[in-house]
Amino acid sequence: MRDLNGFIKDSELWFQNIMESIRKYAFKLEESEKWFSTVLRSIGDAVIVTDESGFIQFMNPIAETLTEWDIDNAYNKPLEDVFYIINEESGKIVENPVRKVMREKVIIGLANHTILITKNGKEIPIDDSGAPIEDNEGKIIGIVLIFRDISQRRHTEKLIELSELKHRSLFEQASIGVFIHDLDGNILDANKMMQNLLGYTKEEITKLKCYEMHPPDTKTPKLGKENFEQILQKGSTHFKTLFMKKDGCIFHGDVFSNIITYEDVKLIQGTIQDITQRKKDKQKIEHINTILKAIRNVNQIIIRETDRKVLIEKICENLTKTRGFLSAWVILLDSKNKYLISAESGVGNIFSQLVDLFKQGHFSRCFNLALNEEGVSIIEEPEFFCVDCPISSLYEKNTVLSVKLSHSDSNYGVLVVSIPKHLSNSTEEQDLMREVANDIAFALNKIELEEEKNRSEVRYEELYESMMDAYVYVDMEGNIIEYNQQYLDMLGYSKNEVANLKYSDITPKKWHEFENEIVNKQILINGYSEVYEKEYIKKDGTIFPVELRTFLLKDKKDRAKGMWAIVRDISQRKENEIKLMNTQHILRERFKEISCLYYLSDLGASLNKSLEEIFQESLNLFKAAWQFPEITHIKITFNGNSYQTENFKDTPWKLLASKVVDNRDLTIEVIYTENKPFLKEEHDLIEEIAKRLVSIIKHREYEQKLITSEEKYREAYNRAEFYKDLFAHDIKNILQSILSGLELNQYILKNQDDKDLVNQNVKVIKDQILRGVKLVSNVRKISQLEDKIHSTISIEVYKPIKNAINSLKLVDFNREIRTDIQITDKNLKVLADDFLPDIFEIILTNSVRHNENQVIEIIVNISRQKNEDINYVRIEFIDNGVGIIDSRKLDIFLRGYSENKSIHGMGLGLSLVARIMKNYNGKIWVEDRVENNPSRGSKFIILIPEG
Repeated sequence: MRDLNGFIKDSELWFQNIMESIRKYAFKLEESEKWFSTVLRSIGDAVIVTDESGFIQFMNPIAETLTEWDIDNAYNKPLEDVFYIINEESGKIVENPVRKVMREKVIIGLANHTILITKNGKEIPIDDSGAPIEDNEGKIIGIVLIFRDISQRRHTEKLIELSELKHRSLFEQASIGVFIHDLDGNILDANKMMQNLLGYTKEEITKLKCYEMHPPDTKTPKLGKENFEQILQKGSTHFKTLFMKKDGCIFHGDVFSNIITYEDVKLIQGTIQDITQRKKDKQKIEHINTILKAIRNVNQIIIRETDRKVLIEKICENLTKTRGFLSAWVILLDSKNKYLISAESGVGNIFSQLVDLFKQGHFSRCFNLALNEEGVSIIEEPEFFCVDCPISSLYEKNTVLSVKLSHSDSNYGVLVVSIPKHLSNSTEEQDLMREVANDIAFALNKIELEEEKNRSEVRYEELYESMMDAYVYVDMEGNIIEYNQQYLDMLGYSKNEVANLKYSDITPKKWHEFENEIVNKQILINGYSEVYEKEYIKKDGTIFPVELRTFLLKDKKDRAKGMWAIVRDISQRKENEIKLMNTQHILRERFKEISCLYYLSDLGASLNKSLEEIFQESLNLFKAAWQFPEITHIKITFNGNSYQTENFKDTPWKLLASKVVDNRDLTIEVIYTENKPFLKEEHDLIEEIAKRLVSIIKHREYEQKLITSEEKYREAYNRAEFYKDLFAHDIKNILQSILSGLELNQYILKNQDDKDLVNQNVKVIKDQILRGVKLVSNVRKISQLEDKIHSTISIEVYKPIKNAINSLKLVDFNREIRTDIQITDKNLKVLADDFLPDIFEIILTNSVRHNENQVIEIIVNISRQKNEDINYVRIEFIDNGVGIIDSRKLDIFLRGYSENKSIHGMGLGLSLVARIMKNYNGKIWVEDRVENNPSRGSKFIILIPEG
């Protein structure tokens, strides 16, 4: 027993010793954990520790901040619930780092472009590494994951990448050639434009020396050592020279070179712009200015105007006022052949209806004809050809010329004019149309090219001008902060002197208000100004003109901090503009004189104008030819009659020319209202005008006698022919009706013996005989109307139509004729005359005769219609006859037309209707009874003004 108690006491002592050892070990372990925890919490990167199964055991504060999870909520959660990562580019979930470490048992790092999705959904770019935690036996008992926020680094990398890309893109996409070479002339780099200019590849061009880009024997400046030394001394150089392409072609180049430093090495950056075309353009302009002196018909409008709308408006006005065209209109199309803009002269308000049709995509026939043909299209009878056109009524007794405006395979639209018929076959007028059309098209093409050029210049102006022109930067208080050497050279100041100046000090006071307005209304609102002109003051007090464009600079808070401008001295340009204006003035004066004589001759050739009209229209023509038209008055006296300009005033300052024409005095006086000298050329001009007027007077009197004789003969012949055809046509119809009535009576007497019906037919026959008598009277009446003013009266429309329908049974008594009159108001009246029944009878008779059906159906619809602010009565005659094909729908109204003259006579019935409708100021046309199916019958439609 004693041994057992001793054993128990020994065991208790052993156990106490063991527990004491455990307590000491636990204390050391706790101290160690505190130390490691403190270390992990102090690390600047985020740290997450998991057990071997991937459950979180520890997170330092950085990890809590980045994941937006605290350790209390994250403890013992799977790592992927807290540390949720995806690929930035693909958006796919990235493999759990714990699994990868457990599998590979090595330290791993995350792939590039890894994104951490925080607890609240925020995306943070990170990089990290994971490592296994092993015990003394090498067994993995946990994982430690270290990661960091690389947002700032990623942002910096993107900025660097973007900057490099932007500078390389600017270099490669520059509109001028840019190259870089060392001080020995070795070309190190060249952009695409430089390669294109010289025809070399990049590899080829970088093997060249600078001087090898020039023609071997050129005496113009070259890129070489002499040139490099100048650049080193002055910092830049600018000159023009010749370059040679790989294929040997020579071109003119504008060179600008300046020093740049790259990685502490001095290099030279140069730009080359091909100015060959610019030189050619300059030569072309000089050539044009030379030949302008000899060209008779210089078109000042085209040279002066750069706005499409103004251009075509003035051309239309010029054609009607100076060319003698009765009307002119132009419609331009865009690149998709849709309506763009239009202009007219001599057409009036009705032109808007035509424009509305074009806007809807419905082009007029004359317009389509011109688009589909080369040269000038001539329409001899526009009142019939253009019957559906809203302005066709303006073309009566005139001829229409249309021509497309085409240049360099581009169609811009069509020019349409109306001229007197006797001028329609004049080759000169057609040549003029072609010339005007070509000039308009050329001007439109030039405007198009100029607009494209302007867009291109605006696009690259900043890059180009920053390399060649003066530059200045001022703060919002007007202090000059930065500038380049060109700016100092322009003003004549040194750097120290400019430092003490404000921008207003170098600007004359008269420009201060103007420039403040530019700043407030353009720069501060848009961030930049348009190009504008002002003046600068040099150091020596000289004032000179400049052209500049100003841009706004802002700070990081989007506040305006200053403005920078590209400035160009335009003194030479202004001098050249003055010289050009003087030259143009001289040419304009000579051109006015030539134009005056030309248009006077053209006016004299117009046979439809009397001498009085020629004298009156010549007044403004002569006035415009003198040097000071605004103070010029003209007076023409012939045979005792005087013609003078509006508000005529006689003064002592005058120029006089007198001639005698067959014992009649002709005097021309040019009078100034101010004391101004007359030029020697103007003395010669008035004498030449007097000579031409004498010639016009003589020729006009001879021509008038001849024309009067010809017109009388032609009028008498045409009238006789018309009456003959008219009489023959209607007499034939009357005799046919009488014959049909007699045959019907024979049939009745033979088969029915119905005396009442016979008497009715006898009455109809008598009516036809009376109609023949009336026809003779009407022909005489028409003949009388040819020489009198036509008049109409208010006539009811229903009764004449009803009577005409009742007479149809004599036209064809072998077939059934069904008729139906549909009228809204039987009291409807129209403005017409005694020929109204003839219109109805002719149309209804044709509906029967041109019908092959056994049952003839005719419907007459009568209603009111308002068209172009005029109240009309609309009458439709709808039949089930043979119909009329589209190609003949206009021809049937022409005089003498007939499908089969041997059966239906001379075919003057519908031409008579058309002539009568014209006298009524009405309209007539034919449509298909069933749309697009002529064989199903016709619909004749007439519009007569309501009475």
